[in-house]
Amino acid sequence: MSQKGKDLLHIRHIMKATLTFNLPDDQHEFDLAVHGSDFYSILFDLNNEMRSICKYEEHSDEVYDIVERLRNMLLQGTNRTGIEI
Repeated sequence: MSQKGKDLLHIRHIMKATLTFNLPDDQHEFDLAVHGSDFYSILFDLNNEMRSICKYEEHSDEVYDIVERLRNMLLQGTNRTGIEI
């Protein structure tokens, strides 16, 4: 393994983050942090479902417009916050 590979492997093992919450006062923020991957998964699935509706299903123009508008809102919101789905 090259030195660069060894350095990257070493860095991967020493990177840590600690989030501290004052429970029960910060329960809502704690729940958001703990379930962040669940929220991401829901956003990912919604985006894919809306894409699939627009690309593969037959609907009225009104349905396409609504789904496309909602998908754009979702993507703008995730892009604004730095979430890539």
